Amino acid sequence: MLLFVAVVALAAEPWQVSGELGAEIHVDDSHGIANVAAVRGPWQLQWITDTLDVRYAPEGEQGRAWVGLRAATFAAGMVITPWVDGAPAPQLGMMGAYGGVEAGWIRYLPRGAYAGVMGFARWHGFYGDPAEPLPLARLHAAPQGVLGWWSEPLHAWAVVGVDVQGRPDGAVASVAPHSRGQAVWAPGWVVAPRVELRAGWGEGQDVVTLSRVGGLNPYVVPVAGAAWAEWWVEDYVAVRAGGEVHTPTVDVLLFTDVAAFDGPQGGGTAVGLGLAPTVQVGPVDVALAGGVVPWVERQDGVARWSSYVLVSGPVER
Repeated sequence: MLLFVAVVALAAEPWQVSGELGAEIHVDDSHGIANVAAVRGPWQLQWITDTLDVRYAPEGEQGRAWVGLRAATFAAGMVITPWVDGAPAPQLGMMGAYGGVEAGWIRYLPRGAYAGVMGFARWHGFYGDPAEPLPLARLHAAPQGVLGWWSEPLHAWAVVGVDVQGRPDGAVASVAPHSRGQAVWAPGWVVAPRVELRAGWGEGQDVVTLSRVGGLNPYVVPVAGAAWAEWWVEDYVAVRAGGEVHTPTVDVLLFTDVAAFDGPQGGGTAVGLGLAPTVQVGPVDVALAGGVVPWVERQDGVARWSSYVLVSGPVER
């Protein structure tokens, strides 16, 4: 009887639909963004440019949990347009795809702390015609533990886990540990500082598991002015520091990104200078950002700037 009531209540609740449309723009390497999300109770359906995500994610006073299916069709791992030595390397580009399951559980603890476990298992493959042989398809599983703390001005979290990859014949190909963390301090005053710290470490990482650094989109360790996922790295430390001004309709952030990293392509540092205004037009948010990398290595004729735009809001039915 209770199950029947729950099903009827869910069916009666309307879907809340929202959308995002935008792009990361670099004259040598640009990428579009087209997202749609539909939420009804604990059910979430999302199309994220090239990825379908379907999950059941209930939340209560004591915590939240989720289980879902996820499939990426061509841009998994941002392997479409790699960069080498300060310039795009289209001859090495390929398509990445995966499909699999993921799940997690987070427990809310006193004083804003939380802890939990999460992970996924995916079949990951590549296609296209790059100048070098395609990486082998593989099973990729990543169990992780997470610990975090949230307050109104500060949110910090860290994950520790292991990437286990298997060959097509079922044998274990690699076991690679990793840890990542992030802290964002944004007090939200009318005129306020903003500081973001990101760090990561890994051993034995590869094309699937290396962290992506560079750009202004939410899927990378950001460096304003750099290209989309310009560097693929194992270890990194990145700081974004700046100041922001809040008004009822416009927020403006002026910031500097500084990153140091190491990986298969070697180590390096990058400094980006950026400006990010966000404008609210009724129910619609328009997020803009742009930046330059004055001292990053560039080949002749390759631009030192990039920009980002994302328009988001509810979708009327």
